[in-house]
Amino acid sequence: MVESYSGGKNYGKTYKMENDGRWVEVTSTFLGSMPYGYYSPATTAVQRANLVAAVVHRSPEYYYIETAAKMSPAIKYDWAEQFEMHKTSTYYDDRPCTVAVSWDMYIKTGEYDLKSGKSISTSLVNTANGTVTYLEPMLEDRMNHGCTYYKHNDERFVLVAGGYNNQGDLTSSEVLNLETGQWEIVGNLSVPRNGLRLAVVEGGKVLATGLSHTQGVEQFDPELRVWITVDNPMKVLRTNHAVSPIPASLLTC
Repeated sequence: MVESYSGGKNYGKTYKMENDGRWVEVTSTFLGSMPYGYYSPATTAVQRANLVAAVVHRSPEYYYIETAAKMSPAIKYDWAEQFEMHKTSTYYDDRPCTVAVSWDMYIKTGEYDLKSGKSISTSLVNTANGTVTYLEPMLEDRMNHGCTYYKHNDERFVLVAGGYNNQGDLTSSEVLNLETGQWEIVGNLSVPRNGLRLAVVEGGKVLATGLSHTQGVEQFDPELRVWITVDNPMKVLRTNHAVSPIPASLLTC
């Protein structure tokens, strides 16, 4: 499913993929019309059989409010408001990245930090009890980056890579050790990637895809903490795209 952001008072359209690979629009309500407008694409995470999203809209009092919403596709495609996550008098187009780390929690990386003036803030969102806990910030300012969650040697990690800041597009990447709560710089991507996507596929491989001028794919080695170019590029150029692992058993040749 994809919730497309078109700006303005309404949020866009929701689609589902049929068994034959076609995308079909479904009837869906995203928190209704906001008289003062939505201000960002939704950050999303999959939890259990639910799709969780967070989106910023403006209130009549000129506050910018980030609200969490949930969809249960097995029941219906409408979104239900869950809780208020954040409220500020100033809007920052920080383009963070989110990834689920448990049934009820996800990590949000790259939120704008007022103290430093950089998009380095990291938070743990608990959708079961509606709480947001701030963690150690990232080491490098980055927006529109990729992120994913993986396990290695019985430890849990969140990997972020690429994106951009006021210095330009980034090759850098870093990992958050969820056991220690500390970030660490790891190997660089082979090329700067703004708008890339990361995914963990069958076998535990961590892949990076997406860049407007190259079809190349890179794989992260969790032991050596370096990126390796994969000899199987994408068929078309794409960036700021959606990505989701599909079990090999569902693929037919």
